[in-house]
Amino acid sequence: MAGTAPGDGNSRGAACPANLRWREFATIIGQAMQQRGLRDASHAPEQGGDSTSSQLLMTDGEARWLLSCKHGMAYRLGASSVDELARAMDLAGAHHGILLTEGRAERDALPPRPRRESR
Repeated sequence: MAGTAPGDGNSRGAACPANLRWREFATIIGQAMQQRGLRDASHAPEQGGDSTSSQLLMTDGEARWLLSCKHGMAYRLGASSVDELARAMDLAGAHHGILLTEGRAERDALPPRPRRESR
């Protein structure tokens, strides 16, 4: 099996979302969530506190979901990003939340791994 070389179709495809503006990125993500059964409850992406983030309020018919998009390959999600999502969920009355980025999640933003028991 051949590896992915810089400049081939796969590396260009991965870079495409980074070329989108935040509103275009949020719209594409919203459309993908609609394909999974969520519907727009806010009727438009809401820009976050900076020019690289947006929030979409969605519903599955029973519960509200808050989708927070942090746009940009350089973006780093940390524990503060998770705390910010939780506060925004409370304000929006959302029971579920999704935090999405093209960037990376720092270790403190990830849930702890369950411990395996030795046998």
